[in-house]
Amino acid sequence: MKPLFEVRDRLREQGMATVSQLAVVTDLPFATIEDMLAYWQRRGRVELVPLGAGDGCGSACGGGCASCGVPSESGVRVYRWRESDKATAQPVTFHRPTLLRK
Repeated sequence: MKPLFEVRDRLREQGMATVSQLAVVTDLPFATIEDMLAYWQRRGRVELVPLGAGDGCGSACGGGCASCGVPSESGVRVYRWRESDKATAQPVTFHRPTLLRK
């Protein structure tokens, strides 16, 4: 399986995960995971979950980030897979290569 789709599938399965967690389960370098998450973010498929915002971090625990054991100032970034949302998804475009004429 291609690493880009492996990251997608793992994030879909887990719902939410950090870069470190995805690096462990996919056995890919940290920087590679970050690049892949950025790719999916540009396409509107992955979102960064704001930690410490309001009454919770958007997780299913409902008790806020402190109850999950992640302090809001920790610098931990949690990503969540977004299901199909045509309003935010960006189309992929392909450009025909130009021929050089001499």
